[in-house]
Amino acid sequence: MPPAPVLPCDELRHLYESERLTTLQIATRYERSPTTAANWLRRCGIALRDARYQRRAVAADELERLYVAEQQPINAIAQHFGVSVGTIYNRLRAHQIPSRRKAALLLRATEQSLSRAGTQKA
Repeated sequence: MPPAPVLPCDELRHLYESERLTTLQIATRYERSPTTAANWLRRCGIALRDARYQRRAVAADELERLYVAEQQPINAIAQHFGVSVGTIYNRLRAHQIPSRRKAALLLRATEQSLSRAGTQKA
């Protein structure tokens, strides 16, 4: 039988379902292992989420605004969406949002091309 929770089942349910804390976050908060926290949840009759395969939504327009318009660091964007840095890079590619470096190079090349074209006409 799993160990008895160190806090009431209502509180565990609130943390896990309402606040959407993970078993790792609950375990860390109460200085226990994630396995122990999962056992507490089971003992309280709380169904565990399959966190390994949960896909979190990252809206393309918001991602583009944060990354391109606001020039926020990838770490900050990842934290904003509650995902990993790798997920942000994957979503940038999926939404065909060019990297800032690539966009800067393209802009510079376009400006140089326009500058040369203007010089040649004069």
